[in-house]
Amino acid sequence: MLKLLKNGKFFIFFPIMCYFLNSPLTILGQTPAVAENIPVSLSAVNAPLITVLKSIEKQTGLRFNYSGDLDIKRRVTIDQNKKPVSEALKTLFLEKGFSYKFIDKNIFIIKSQAGATDNSSSSRTDSTYLIKGRVNDSKGIAIPGVTVMIRGTAIGTTTNESGEFSLNTQTPQGTLHVSHTGYRAQDMQISAGHTINVVLSEDVNLLEETVVIAYGTTTKKYNTGSIGTIKSAVIEKQPVANAMLTLQGRLAGVVVTQNTGMPGSRVNVQIRGRNSIQSGNEPLYVIDGVPFNSTPINLLSGSEIFYQNPLNSIPPSDIESIDILKDADATAIYGSRGANGVVLVTTKKGKTGKTQLGLNLSAGYGKVSRFLDYMNTKEYVAMRKEAFENDGVAPSDATAYDFLVWDTTRSTDWQRKLIGGTSQYRDAQLSLSGGSQQTTFLFSGNYHYETTVFPGDFSDKRIGARLNVNHSSIDNRFKADISASYSNDNNRLISQDLSFVSSLIPNLPDTHTPDGKLMWYYKGYNFQNPYAYLLKSYSALTDNFISNANLKYSIYNGLSVKANLGFTNTQLKQTSTNPAASQNPDYTVIATADFGNNTIKTWNAEPQIEYVNRLFGGNIEALVGSTFQESVISGNTINASGYNDDGTIGTTTGASNITARTNYSQYRFVSLFGRLKYILNDKYIVNFNGRRDGSTRFGPGKKYGNFASAGLAWLFFNEAFVKDNLSFLSYGKLRGSYGSSGNDKIGDYQYLDLSDGTIYPYGGVSALMPTKIFNSDYAWEVNKKLEFGLELGFLNNAILFNANYFKNKSDNQLINYTLPTQTGFSLVVRNFPAVVKNTGVEFELKTNNVARKDWSWNSSVNLSVINNKLVSFPGIENTSYAAFYTIGQPLNARKVYKNTGIDPNTGIYTYLDVNGDGFISSPTDQQVTKSLDPKYYGGVLNNIRFKNFEVDFLFQFVKQEGNNYLNPILSTNPPGAIMNQPVDVLNRWQTGKTGGEFQKYTASTGDAYEAWNKLGNSEAAITDASFIRLKNLSVSYSIPSQLLSRYKIALLRIYIQGQNLLTITNYKGLDPETQISGLPPLRMLTGGIQITL
Repeated sequence: MLKLLKNGKFFIFFPIMCYFLNSPLTILGQTPAVAENIPVSLSAVNAPLITVLKSIEKQTGLRFNYSGDLDIKRRVTIDQNKKPVSEALKTLFLEKGFSYKFIDKNIFIIKSQAGATDNSSSSRTDSTYLIKGRVNDSKGIAIPGVTVMIRGTAIGTTTNESGEFSLNTQTPQGTLHVSHTGYRAQDMQISAGHTINVVLSEDVNLLEETVVIAYGTTTKKYNTGSIGTIKSAVIEKQPVANAMLTLQGRLAGVVVTQNTGMPGSRVNVQIRGRNSIQSGNEPLYVIDGVPFNSTPINLLSGSEIFYQNPLNSIPPSDIESIDILKDADATAIYGSRGANGVVLVTTKKGKTGKTQLGLNLSAGYGKVSRFLDYMNTKEYVAMRKEAFENDGVAPSDATAYDFLVWDTTRSTDWQRKLIGGTSQYRDAQLSLSGGSQQTTFLFSGNYHYETTVFPGDFSDKRIGARLNVNHSSIDNRFKADISASYSNDNNRLISQDLSFVSSLIPNLPDTHTPDGKLMWYYKGYNFQNPYAYLLKSYSALTDNFISNANLKYSIYNGLSVKANLGFTNTQLKQTSTNPAASQNPDYTVIATADFGNNTIKTWNAEPQIEYVNRLFGGNIEALVGSTFQESVISGNTINASGYNDDGTIGTTTGASNITARTNYSQYRFVSLFGRLKYILNDKYIVNFNGRRDGSTRFGPGKKYGNFASAGLAWLFFNEAFVKDNLSFLSYGKLRGSYGSSGNDKIGDYQYLDLSDGTIYPYGGVSALMPTKIFNSDYAWEVNKKLEFGLELGFLNNAILFNANYFKNKSDNQLINYTLPTQTGFSLVVRNFPAVVKNTGVEFELKTNNVARKDWSWNSSVNLSVINNKLVSFPGIENTSYAAFYTIGQPLNARKVYKNTGIDPNTGIYTYLDVNGDGFISSPTDQQVTKSLDPKYYGGVLNNIRFKNFEVDFLFQFVKQEGNNYLNPILSTNPPGAIMNQPVDVLNRWQTGKTGGEFQKYTASTGDAYEAWNKLGNSEAAITDASFIRLKNLSVSYSIPSQLLSRYKIALLRIYIQGQNLLTITNYKGLDPETQISGLPPLRMLTGGIQITL
């Protein structure tokens, strides 16, 4: 099986196998009475009726339909073993004033009339009047399988694939009761001879909402872990290319940051703080049950642009839900892979009903929303002259050519010139879906195109397709869910973020000659030409193939076997060029190009056995399984130089010097895992997880690690004393969990002796140089998690409140240890007894403010307060880590100088000399620690629907300190040098004047210069970067369904969406989120149309 899976042929033969295996079952299933005769086994004592009905649905694949007349909380007792389902229905209903009827795969429970005794699926009554109609949801999409009953009678039916229904009645008057799972039931007066249009609104019952967990699903009510969820309805309302950006501000305990505003750039996700000093802190990503390599892939050294994010290959339009697993109870079953949390991505599936064609088109633009105010030429020249005066030096043509030789009447705002353009945004999604009760399918295609705000033709273009097929046998015992997707991402950018070169002097000469060539000097003096960067191209072509198959077969009475099988293949081709035309001809010109090819293939197989049944008056769920995973990374890099013609620089042809390197690594991972869950009396829940992992990243004797967790929950709102005394409380749950997980994110082959090729041959033979020393002693990093949670519901769950407290402690840290030079090696990976702790509280409040037929209003608020701390690090003072970390402080902190102000006599910055040696030096005088972690963060979301209009808006807020926007300047030239400065530095110290925020201007390399450079490593380098941001706004209008039905259109919706529309902050830089890391997230505004046929 593994061999078949590995070569990919499994995904070709499996659908064919399913068809032939199930064809006989499908033929047999055409018998009308087969539904009534499906055997079921039930054992319930004084259990709620709804529990028994769900058990029948799970065993048979049938669906119950009933009106509000049925008391689903009524206690029932039943015991039968493999008898027809009709026997169970007789026991449950016939003596309780109800009858039942089978129609297709539906069971209708009907309040009995006097004399009504026929419950067979073939009962019919001659009628005179025809009642017909159509049922849609609030968006105008037809709903198949809706129960339509005439109140007080046994007359009823279900809607077909088009949402249409028709039934006969003996009277033209009466009340039609329309109901469907997940929607609010509705009563309408009968109008014989007219088409009745019914619109059902969603029944917002968050407690019964499906939550995806490891290797299965549950509901929020019965979940013992801490899980955050967003659905497709939220995801699709945001104009982003990476679905992880839709999490920003929406989930407690989750920090999502965008490194730059460039298309295709990587996105960082951190769940409940940073656990490791050096090992990876990224969560595990699982797509439809298959682990996915989300690590930014890059073979070329350089800027942030070179890091490609594999998650960009998954279009947000294909995602049904994203579930974030946070605590030990939720993550421990993933063992070492879930130490930093787990992100479960569930893609969309086909739905039962007629085949529907969907099209969603959107277009828009993006711009930088904030700019720095730089000096104009007049202010700049005045600054330069004052700097020379402060230095006591007379300016000359050689030292002050910028204002003595060059034209001082020119003035260019290079920031707006280089990053002030408009980014174009295009997105198209096409889907085809439908199917029967046994087989559903979904085929989708997507296209995304986004340009940059830089001058020139640079863009990120992605195309992709996806196919999903779900199949179940007629008796619902065999189920298969198969998906395959492919995407091609073509990212063509420049190799330098131009926001870093926007501080060019305002009176820079002409950048081009009359014939269009780059200018490099003017009147004998060289200058940096910003347009040279536009010639230094970078391209990344990423092909991503993801396939998976989830299989399940029910053997007997709640016992089933399952298997998750997956294969992913990611290929990246990168090219970075530095042509001769982009280099100043006055210096040595060498045209170069770098090429990188990388392939990541991952195979995953997880066979499982599951048992779900009643035991000792409660419900038991047991799962045992194993994991077999292999990842192979292979590739090469080529460095080429000496091109004689820029026209050949995109290939190795024409290069006079070529250096090639190859890379290969293999990672294997095996495990045995299990889960045991028990629910007693709908009140008490216990959940145990255990896992034994084996990883090839550890040496002999250290390859295996054991991890486990336990979760408890008490649904105290079901206790009699609560119901009697706290009638206002409609829901209440206390839960807690404790467990451990590991971390093996240290790279491959770190424990082995490693050698690398050297450029210095010996005797004409290429030599190998040792780079790593053997060390088999290091073992798993361990993360222990503790959590307590309280969940409350008020006013029939119109108000839901959730509070969590957690404490995560990570020890046995895996970090690099510096070796003595005598060993011949620089470092080795080893375990340190360092301890990192994350503690925090999370709050979530969801309210259903208005719930009426014509309009509704829902709100949600989340708040997270997290504290990260390095608790201990024995011997840190004897390591290089003492320069970066402080015991008792966060890992993400900077050790800086203490500012003591500006010397009123010299006008120069001063700093605290901690050790009193008369010198300001690092690290001895850098004793002030500044945390860069958020102090708290969260979001406020509102959804308002009025008739066919819908408005969503999200405000994100973060309280934090961050890097001063001046930091790039602080590390280069001080105010007064040949470099433009923000207008803020006009508030400087001046001779004969008091005050001033900045020190005096200087153009030399004296004491003022040295003091300025130290400012970048002082308290001044850290500033308030808190913000409140209107993260997302979505406004849509759906054309009424009654206007569309005549044209066979199920849905027609027009919308406007905005991202990063407004930011309120005291931060003076381009953006408080990205700070000094480059181009900020763009303000996006798009409009679109969605149509379903």
